[in-house]
Amino acid sequence: MHKNYDVIVAGTGPAGLAIASALSREGLNTVCVGPKANQPWEDNICAWADEIRPLGLDKYCDKIWPKIEIIFGENSSKVLAGAYAHFDNRKLRNALLKDIKETIAQETVTVAHDSKGSTVTLKNGDKLKAIMIVDATGHAHRLMEKPKKEADSFQNVLGILARVEKHPFDLEHMILMDFRSGFLGKKNHPPTFLYAMPFAPDLAFFEETSLADNPGVPFDLLKERLHQRLEHMKIKILKVEKNEEGALAMNPVVPDLKQRVIGYGLAGGFVHAATGWSVARSLAQSGPAARLLAEGIRAGTPPDAIAKQTYKLLWPPEILRMRKIHKSGGEFFTKIGLKAQIQFFKLFFSFPGTMWNTYLSWNSTIMKVNRSLISR
Repeated sequence: MHKNYDVIVAGTGPAGLAIASALSREGLNTVCVGPKANQPWEDNICAWADEIRPLGLDKYCDKIWPKIEIIFGENSSKVLAGAYAHFDNRKLRNALLKDIKETIAQETVTVAHDSKGSTVTLKNGDKLKAIMIVDATGHAHRLMEKPKKEADSFQNVLGILARVEKHPFDLEHMILMDFRSGFLGKKNHPPTFLYAMPFAPDLAFFEETSLADNPGVPFDLLKERLHQRLEHMKIKILKVEKNEEGALAMNPVVPDLKQRVIGYGLAGGFVHAATGWSVARSLAQSGPAARLLAEGIRAGTPPDAIAKQTYKLLWPPEILRMRKIHKSGGEFFTKIGLKAQIQFFKLFFSFPGTMWNTYLSWNSTIMKVNRSLISR
């Protein structure tokens, strides 16, 4: 089977559906392809609330915590002036799918280019032709040129959504980091912490994780610590509703910005090297990127030139410069222990103005961080 499109988007996660939806709204003949095209998203999808509210996407959230808390020790914590959002996966996915006219539940295998466009071969042997190709297949990079250097620093996470008798957390507080480790005694290396989202008095998501580690904290250790922690906190689990396990590459390289295939989302190196998040950026940049692609296609601009313009939009110099700073900061955490991490965050979240959330935003720049330090 041969079919022709304006754009083929490989990948049907949040990034893939976001850019495919935006391209479809621009009137482009777009298809979104991925082996899990017909499957719901299972993992938690979260973002700083301030990053999604201007996009009108907070209506697709099932919970927004008005406060974010960091617990440094038994008698030491800080509540941040910021809100944290948890998406309702079904609502967000359906909202993005409604504008996409065609999805194909197949794996993309290869891509070949000519002067007018590209041909993608699927696992079943079908071939799809399009003027432009977007790769949103995550770290697999199905159609992009493989990066010369792969990520080697990972934030491994292991969590459970659990029904419990009760938990000690305020329902208005999302627990970004709980560093308490007394239950471990002196066996607190490598450093890990609890990330928790209380949805109801008897329902919460508990996740044991690390900031960054090479090659990543073993999942067996994370599981053991999570259950030790919950037992120490006297949280009795009645039923595990969902398990979640994953490795977030914290230092993925920026893709080759001269290639024809446009990397988007995780595949495009969108992961924030200080937080591990990428979804807010994928949602925010889908509209501007789609408009630029549509303008180029309608003008008959050569595909290589369209790709170059799109990469320039996605990776302007100020974002590339800030990316280096974020990566350096992330690498710092692979070299220090728990006490040093706690001291760092006590200082970091005590800076004046809005520095912390500016630095942790996907579109932070050196200039924005400097301005935030003097804003009061």
